[in-house]
Amino acid sequence: MSADDFDRLLQELAGAAEALQADCAEAERRFEELHAASENLMPRICAATPEPGETMPGPGETVLYIREDLARNAYHAHDRKLREFVAWWAEVAALAVLAAVSDRAPNPVRVMAAEPSLGLQPEDLQRLPPIDESDRQLAELSLHMATAPRGADHDGGAAAETAYEAAHRVGLSIRRGTDGVPTLVEDFIPEAVRRRLWGAAWDELQAPLLPRTDELVDELNRRAVGTAAVEAVGAASQAVDAAREAASRIAEVYRRWRAGEEAEFADEDEAEPVEEQAAQLPEALAEYARVLSARLPEIRAAQPE
Repeated sequence: MSADDFDRLLQELAGAAEALQADCAEAERRFEELHAASENLMPRICAATPEPGETMPGPGETVLYIREDLARNAYHAHDRKLREFVAWWAEVAALAVLAAVSDRAPNPVRVMAAEPSLGLQPEDLQRLPPIDESDRQLAELSLHMATAPRGADHDGGAAAETAYEAAHRVGLSIRRGTDGVPTLVEDFIPEAVRRRLWGAAWDELQAPLLPRTDELVDELNRRAVGTAAVEAVGAASQAVDAAREAASRIAEVYRRWRAGEEAEFADEDEAEPVEEQAAQLPEALAEYARVLSARLPEIRAAQPE
């Protein structure tokens, strides 16, 4: 892709992201409005039916609860799609910067790989970085253990679930061949491609796998990019790092909770700011994309000394 191609794509991504952010904000506002209304409704229902066991909403109240449930689902769906979109936008901006400092443009398939709606064609998978061999071997081992003959006490359901998770985590799926034997194939749907490209960063945090801040800053300095641009890019990258770190801490708490381990913050007052910072990850990624896009002309114009 040429510099002009990147610029056009980044401009379109910025406009589309702004529209999607507005849609998500409206979905959140609608849900919060209905949630507040349903919260206020329960005391009135209780007052109208004082007998124990008779606290039942009427048809009108039921419709309100249904609308709240639908609005909650709509907001969560909007939030998920916004995260997918800004992750792609941030990655495209990073790829554009890396192309500028290396004078090597990536192939268009790689740039468009994380597009969150259509997915790739099967033949396009060959133009992506290969799946890590150790990850593939682990998925193959899990599949073998799930399909190998076992004794009567073998939990086939748990083994099959483990095999599915090991494959799904790295962008593979399990299909039966013409001989009926399950085999691993590279999947081309959007979620599978994101997992293949970004691994645990996406699987656990819903974030793309971006260049490390120190490595990105070093590349810009080697290119003799101006100090203001380097500092702006570095600050935007550090903001993403901070939001990702907060999201990682929350993910670890939930992981331990699901495993039946003690899982809570040492200080209850610490939980709220961590959750708030983690919630800023989509906006941090969007700002990262904006900053890198704005600094691209200066980065391209710089010449190594």
